[in-house]
Amino acid sequence: MRILIIEDEYPLADAISETLKKENFNVDIVTDGIDGENEALTGIYDLILLDIMLPSKDGFLWYQYQPLF
Repeated sequence: MRILIIEDEYPLADAISETLKKENFNVDIVTDGIDGENEALTGIYDLILLDIMLPSKDGFLWYQYQPLF
């Protein structure tokens, strides 16, 4: 399973990532709303963990305008 973490607090994102990797998940981390949107739309992910307070593009705004995956 491939997971995308979109979280601007890198220590938190890294802790989540390390925990998931121990369970054999493939994890990518993005720390910016716009970069996260681009990665989510160009990559293939089974799950996206999306922070709501992101720099450059709020998580609520980002999610509101996404097509259903």
